[in-house]
Amino acid sequence: MSTNQVNDLIQWGLKNGAQIPDGIEFIEVGNKGVCCMTTEELDNVSIKIPSTIIISHSLLFEVFDEQFISSQNKNTLLKFLVGRLMFDRNSTNDNVRKLSMKFRPYLDLLPKEMHSPLIWNPSELQFLVNTNLGNSIKNKLQSIYKEWYQITKFNESLFNHNEIKEEFIIYESFDELSELELYERLLHKANELESPVWYSFIAFLWSHLIFISRAFPEYVVNKQAPTDGVVLLPIIDLLNHNYSTKVEWLSDNDGSFCYRNLSVTPANTELNNNYGGKGNEELLSGYGFVMKDNLFDSVALKINLPETMILQILQDAPEISLPTIDDYTWFAFDENAKADETDAEKPQYKDGLLYFINCNNDKCLNDVLDLFSHMGKDTSETWKSPRARFHGLQLLRNALEHKLSQINLTVQAQDSADFPINPYRLEVSQIYRDGQIKIFKHCLSLLKKIEREQIKKYKNILVTVNKVFKNDDKFTDELTDFYDKKDPEDIKFGSSMDILTLWILIKVLNNSFPSKYEKVQDQYTQYIKRHATDEYKLSNTANDFEDLVLLGSNKVTPRATFLAVEFVNDNSFTRVSSQETILVLTN
Repeated sequence: MSTNQVNDLIQWGLKNGAQIPDGIEFIEVGNKGVCCMTTEELDNVSIKIPSTIIISHSLLFEVFDEQFISSQNKNTLLKFLVGRLMFDRNSTNDNVRKLSMKFRPYLDLLPKEMHSPLIWNPSELQFLVNTNLGNSIKNKLQSIYKEWYQITKFNESLFNHNEIKEEFIIYESFDELSELELYERLLHKANELESPVWYSFIAFLWSHLIFISRAFPEYVVNKQAPTDGVVLLPIIDLLNHNYSTKVEWLSDNDGSFCYRNLSVTPANTELNNNYGGKGNEELLSGYGFVMKDNLFDSVALKINLPETMILQILQDAPEISLPTIDDYTWFAFDENAKADETDAEKPQYKDGLLYFINCNNDKCLNDVLDLFSHMGKDTSETWKSPRARFHGLQLLRNALEHKLSQINLTVQAQDSADFPINPYRLEVSQIYRDGQIKIFKHCLSLLKKIEREQIKKYKNILVTVNKVFKNDDKFTDELTDFYDKKDPEDIKFGSSMDILTLWILIKVLNNSFPSKYEKVQDQYTQYIKRHATDEYKLSNTANDFEDLVLLGSNKVTPRATFLAVEFVNDNSFTRVSSQETILVLTN
């Protein structure tokens, strides 16, 4: 991209009716590329782009047959159109030549080198290992590939299959190919972009990346347009993103687009657009850049639950938030977007629940905690019960700590002659990864704080091993008798759960619960009654707990041992930090 090309685009826009105020200039600024800078202080800057130079669905009818257009997704065809205008330089179609010539100043300024991770080489992709983005790249690429394939494969009269035969073969064996094979056989061409056939997948992928990084919603300029329609806005799409910039997007009756900055911009200051509150994962995936200290940076937690559990939550706990991707945002360029469907019509939750957690809004983390509390509850309790909340918190904390341990693994730069690492891609991947780690640490810190507060709040209904030995002075003697007069110091226990289970067994056997723990006896009695007809609990022989039985000689039966274990398991939680099992009394 040269200064002359930028100037040519601006002059082209002005010649075709664009309104660009004095006092701004478009210049190259370091690694940021083209920036719109003010040369004087400006108030409420406006830039207007006429409909005649907006790339919209209306242009499709100048190139493609109306019947063909009506049978396809228009956003997908718009990608084919831009790819054709860009790469079909020697077209025999007069309309294509005219449109290509008309939009050439804009097309020449579109970037050839894209920084979407979809086309990073294997050396660069290593920096995204174990991240959400890294784990999703192949699926995203396959989805784009399928979008291209379904049109080119089944419209042989429009596309010469011999020219794209190899790309068909790669698509049809996509699942079996490694990242290395995909790059060597296909994706390296997207980085080189040496005049591909305009209907090739490489040309389509380039056009797709242009749209996801530059497209605007069509309804801004056409109120009758479908909600998922998109347009390209020359000149306007040169403005960089800043989420703190206050802007307004308007349209006149003639279909023109107007950008308005709603503040005073000092001289020598960049004039920005605002793409909305987007985290670095979305920015890097869609736009190829990230922002340091991004206020909206987030981690996406995707949770797949059985349909029966989803239905149960909807029926029994409708106050629990069950968000899907549609509840946050949807990309207008996504051919699968169905923004007009009602909740009753769309296949809810088939792709799982999706929560976005970040450092600046803890509501979403609390929503996830609600869900995990429901997942961790026993059939006899509600998800709001203290034990369910404690157990759900441990489940969530364990899941987040596992994700943090994976993403926190050191990634060594392994540059090679075959796959050299682009310094910019290395930099943005490190910022993205560091941001994800920061969010996980923040959320884990918050969960620890919640846990401390809840333990303090409910300390009177929590039974720990330390409390048992402190408050039940008979237990030590009962232990020695249970183990045939062995010294208690010689008795080895596997865990705090084993001790609590033995405590229950011995107290029931001797009917010796101290008055302080009469509630435990009542709770155990009610538990046995609830499961009196439970086939599973009645038939189980407790083989998994045979060691406990042998240690206690023949004083208790395997079934009694099993029921004690089940009681402790169903009425306790185990802290992730210390692996301490704590019994929770019912209120």
